[in-house]
Amino acid sequence: MKANIYFLVSLFICGVHISGCDKGNDDNTEPDANNVITKDDFIAKLGKYTSYHVDVYNKEIEPGPSGTDVTWDFSDYDEVAITTTVEDVECPGEAICSEFPEANRVYAAQGPAAGIEYSFHQLTDDELNVIGGMGADGLKTHYDDPQTTYKFPMSYGSKFSDSYSYTAGSEVLVGKQTVEVDGFGTLKTVAGTFPNTLRIKRAYEINITHPSGGHTSTVVTYTWINKAHKGLFLLQLLFSETTLHGHTQPSGFGKSLIYTIPE
Repeated sequence: MKANIYFLVSLFICGVHISGCDKGNDDNTEPDANNVITKDDFIAKLGKYTSYHVDVYNKEIEPGPSGTDVTWDFSDYDEVAITTTVEDVECPGEAICSEFPEANRVYAAQGPAAGIEYSFHQLTDDELNVIGGMGADGLKTHYDDPQTTYKFPMSYGSKFSDSYSYTAGSEVLVGKQTVEVDGFGTLKTVAGTFPNTLRIKRAYEINITHPSGGHTSTVVTYTWINKAHKGLFLLQLLFSETTLHGHTQPSGFGKSLIYTIPE
């Protein structure tokens, strides 16, 4: 299974060596309760939900500003190209859990292609870590060094750094990321208007090697989440560039916009 950058970073989206973790506001005041997401707020409702991948390949799109009291309006992006059904499973208790016994959370993604892709997580009081994956072909991805996707509690100004790695057959990925909650405000999508929403910015550098060569990708994602809607991300925007044999993919490659309709 060749690594799919879109799957890896969009299915939540996204050993941990923390080089810095700041919580709270820069002025050291206590954040508003609407501006804090805890583990209990984050836990996704068990069951299925749907994400909608919008075609933005030939469209101009920007993530909008950081800061507080921001309004981000993506309500015009409604040309759905791919629909993916995701099921949130709690472990133990389901047969799929036996693939990674140390996982207590599994996300199963069913897109337009045949088969289901799985992402295995460990959810603790302090963080959510990706520990493995399994493709529709049954090939497993083992994280030698798990990837932290969230640290709790989250509020505007929270940030951390993380390195991670995995093997998938003969393929090895080594990644570094910096994560910051860089915005708080109101999000507008085709699904509605959502006040009290946090925006999380992630910047990745991903190096993939395999017997036939390798490539380097730089990826930036913006994810909007809201405590009123548990773990369901409301919208995710992705930009990526891939360098292969010294050549960077042309401008416009690697844009993605995904939104959900929360229950």
